Amino acid sequence: MSPLRQQLLDAIAQVPDTDLEAMLHFIQSRQTPAPISTAQQAWDQVIDRLNSLTPEDRILQRQATTALLQSWNNETDPDEPEESWESLKIALDQNRNSYRPLFP
Repeated sequence: MSPLRQQLLDAIAQVPDTDLEAMLHFIQSRQTPAPISTAQQAWDQVIDRLNSLTPEDRILQRQATTALLQSWNNETDPDEPEESWESLKIALDQNRNSYRPLFP
């Protein structure tokens, strides 16, 4: 038995019986994602999640992605040539569905 499982069982043993039913109901009501068996299924789940985003969520997602890429740009690594960032920006702009560049 894993230490985490044992820790959980020890914690449950300390819960009064009157609370166990509510805990069990809560655990059973939680939706657990089905295990992903192939890369295609993983990709399909990502696409489904992206397609379900509201326009506001899409804007926030783009802003977060842009902020992440810019933070990577701001990191200085003497072993990484500056050309790598430039190549990445060009590649990202070339593969956009929009005519507007992501990195003007």
